[in-house]
Amino acid sequence: MVPLACLPAGLLALAGPADGLSIPWLLLGVRLELDDVSRPLLGVTALLYAVALAVSPVERAGDRRLPAFLAVFLVTYTGNVTLLTAADIVTFYVGFAVMSLTAYGLVVHFRTDRAMRAGRVYLGLALVGEVLLLSGLVAAAAAAGTDMAAVREALGDRANLPAAALVVAGLGVKAGLVPLHGWLPVAHPAAPVPASAVLSGAMVKAGLVGWLQLLPIGTHSLPELGSWLVALGLVGIFGAVALGLLQDEPKVQLAYSTISQMGYLAVTVGAGLREASVGAAAVTVAVVYAVAHGTAKAALFLSIPVVQAAGPGARRWVALGGTGVAGFALAGLPPLNGFVAKYGLKDLAAAAGVSEVVLSLGAAGTVLLMARFWLALAALGGAPRPWSVLHSGWLLLLLAGPTLVWGLTAAGPAVDPSTTVASVWAGVWPVLVGLTLVVLTVRGAARWPLRRSARPPAGDVVVLLEPAAVRTLRALDEAGRLPGRAVQAVVTIAGHAASRWPGGAAELLRLAGWQSVGPLAVVVLVVLAGVLLW
Repeated sequence: MVPLACLPAGLLALAGPADGLSIPWLLLGVRLELDDVSRPLLGVTALLYAVALAVSPVERAGDRRLPAFLAVFLVTYTGNVTLLTAADIVTFYVGFAVMSLTAYGLVVHFRTDRAMRAGRVYLGLALVGEVLLLSGLVAAAAAAGTDMAAVREALGDRANLPAAALVVAGLGVKAGLVPLHGWLPVAHPAAPVPASAVLSGAMVKAGLVGWLQLLPIGTHSLPELGSWLVALGLVGIFGAVALGLLQDEPKVQLAYSTISQMGYLAVTVGAGLREASVGAAAVTVAVVYAVAHGTAKAALFLSIPVVQAAGPGARRWVALGGTGVAGFALAGLPPLNGFVAKYGLKDLAAAAGVSEVVLSLGAAGTVLLMARFWLALAALGGAPRPWSVLHSGWLLLLLAGPTLVWGLTAAGPAVDPSTTVASVWAGVWPVLVGLTLVVLTVRGAARWPLRRSARPPAGDVVVLLEPAAVRTLRALDEAGRLPGRAVQAVVTIAGHAASRWPGGAAELLRLAGWQSVGPLAVVVLVVLAGVLLW
């Protein structure tokens, strides 16, 4: 019955009213509404969560922690739906925080050392993103209040460029924007497959939703910020492919694929920020791309248990064939869902200051990485299992992707590719280049194998910075104890002096736990009061 929790959001996305809902007594006044951005993404999010919740009892059969896993899943889903429908920044932030923080429970579900480390990395970067986002939102709210449309207008003012940059960076952590992407390759292999499918298919899109709803795309130009997004997106597109090719685990390869695909979305948003005239087209392309990627990537994650449950023989080849279809969809092969999204993105290349050929070569890199994943998946073993909801959910996602994306082509000419020979060839030739690179790479790897010790570990930036971060945190923890120790020393000396006094003053000073905390709290409150008054 748990997947039915996603039914109301799905129905709301399909037939919900256009007018919003206001709850003035909740938080600072909750306002919810659906628009051209939130409606399709709400529907896809409901679908992905429903499939993940439905397959979890099968994929996690025999797991004694399954009830807790499903409970955390539902709270995470609630936060995700809240941020999608929010029309004010307080509600958006609350939903964003609930989704981000409770997803920690999905990452650490197995409680292994690897899972707990992944949870620390995920939670640390999530909190960094929360602080950056909250700082930007508070600065914007000081100028415009909490209404999302007013905040969007305020962030278009060049005087508020630092606040806009903070919002971009804070949401970039969740969107896997380079160099804030390190949690993805660490968290995905540690989490159960259904959680990974939603992390990559739906949760990372929360960063995109924030960009589209909070940034002044289509109304104001912020060329500096847009150029940075384009540059970082291009680094992600190509850099993540290179790093993913050097990984052995299928889930890590898919994590790097997500970073690469989110790079395309960063380029799309950057193009809309660079030139306001293409803002509406950029928003439409970003939504279609998010739908295409979300369904394909969730299907790819579910391909792992599906292939393992197929056993040897024809069923295994059917499962691998479906996996190949999802991989080609990511690469943009006509007429699959990725073709529609990438066709629209190429029309924005000029606004982004990027050649269409460069974006097409990125698609060739996607083919190469998906081939690496396909070969790693084909090498996995597993006991055959009968047809179940796991297979049905996987098949549903494979079919839903093209259906939903082609259904969105009515949203505007930016995502309405013609069926001319030229447009079809524009989607085919990068795939052919990618397949050629696959053949060359397989032959080269067989002839000149790369030592395992020479391969970068999953998480790249996180692994490089983790030792320094641990030492810094320990130093800060030690420094944080100094005021308490100083106060403790003062109180101890005062206690010894007061022990000579009559009237039990020494007993008063020995109130358990308050010797340090009380005076320190007073000092902190006095400092805060002074800052606020100033």
